[in-house]
Amino acid sequence: GVERLKHVLVKIGMQDADAMSVMNVVQNSEGRVNLNDFAAWVSLKPQMSVAWNDNIILATDSYKFSHWKQYPPGTEYVYSYFESRGCERKEWNEVAFFGLQYFLKRYLLGQVITQAKIDEAVTMCSEHFIGDGLFYKEGFQYILDKHGGKLPISIKAIPEGMVVPTKTALFTMVNTDPKCYWLTNFLETLLVQVWYPM
Repeated sequence: GVERLKHVLVKIGMQDADAMSVMNVVQNSEGRVNLNDFAAWVSLKPQMSVAWNDNIILATDSYKFSHWKQYPPGTEYVYSYFESRGCERKEWNEVAFFGLQYFLKRYLLGQVITQAKIDEAVTMCSEHFIGDGLFYKEGFQYILDKHGGKLPISIKAIPEGMVVPTKTALFTMVNTDPKCYWLTNFLETLLVQVWYPM
């Protein structure tokens, strides 16, 4: 029983040590596999190994936290675009665009700003920057209070899977609330990862 199940787990691609860990979890005191425990282990939803991935506020580069202070007075809208800049190899002159939908659904849909996430960011930024002043708590609090934690941002993109010449805009992004002009480029760190699989 136990060895056979461990063999099956290894055969489907699990590392031997990981399969052994599973067996230790699902074996009862008599050395037999408890099917209920094994079924519960199989049906576990994967958990994120790095908690900050679930806090969109912390999914950015450190220097982005100061950008809100650097925009000219009166700035209301920031319109940005994402493109494949091309490659030194002349024969690589096209790109297949895909991956944006994952990031939109994983990170940007629904309420992504909560009081707990703001508080976590306040704590982390005050330690990281040795004091207060760079983290724009008021901006994120405004998004929570005014927009229910949903990001006031509009993203337009070419269809995923489309092959286009390099140096073509693949998607654009603009804030939809003039008080959130700083948000557009704050999200760049996360969204630039769309190019990784291209």
